[in-house]
Amino acid sequence: MTVKEYTKEFFKMSIRDGQTQGDVERVARYINGPKYEIQYEFILLNLKTVKDAYQEASRVEEKLLRKPNQKRRGINTARGRGFPNIGGRTPKNEA
Repeated sequence: MTVKEYTKEFFKMSIRDGQTQGDVERVARYINGPKYEIQYEFILLNLKTVKDAYQEASRVEEKLLRKPNQKRRGINTARGRGFPNIGGRTPKNEA
């Protein structure tokens, strides 16, 4: 479930509950719902509103979505350290 979908469900459930909670309680409930990777990023933050938590969760989700693409950059890619060693010779073998 994406952060946007979670937030939509969170507000639906909040309306159904009909409870009037303060911002602190509402934020505490909100930050316990997303994926663990997103919850982990909330640890050191002092979030005052659900809007702040939503914005932070969206930022973290975006970062997590980009992360797998960065793993492909390695030795055998043009942006890595160089071209693959096809001949099997390294500078140590040449000495």
